[in-house]
Amino acid sequence: MLIFQIIWWWSNNDETAPTNPDAQTALVSISGPASVIEGDTTTPYTVSISQAPTTDLTVSFTYSGVAVNGTDFTGVASVVIKAGTTSSTFKIATLDDNLAEGAEKFTVAINPSSLGKVGGLEDVRVDSVKSSVETTINDETAPTNPDAQTALVSI
Repeated sequence: MLIFQIIWWWSNNDETAPTNPDAQTALVSISGPASVIEGDTTTPYTVSISQAPTTDLTVSFTYSGVAVNGTDFTGVASVVIKAGTTSSTFKIATLDDNLAEGAEKFTVAINPSSLGKVGGLEDVRVDSVKSSVETTINDETAPTNPDAQTALVSI
């Protein structure tokens, strides 16, 4: 009976997430490109975690800035960091248009509401220093050959 009580107590008294991050807190961060040419796909963004999760961990994103998700680029909703690994990558496709609009910026940020006690870890939080990346979409220069985005004028 005593062994059963000890096992019950131990299994029901697992540490809860601390109020403040501690040595057991796993931090999720993001890094990525500073710029991309309109119409191109970015080089990879990398989402990393300081401790490998024991189960798959989904990290979701939010977008903000002058460049608009769905109009200027196609954002990625989330990535999965597989169990036993510490990173995952993704790319963002930018959308070419016929507007001479100059550079537009967007920020991709880790959504903290997707974290917490996830991935088999007790405390997963966003790294306060590497929580987002700002990327500039530079307007495409005039193409050497007319393309689908070239406006033709006739008289």
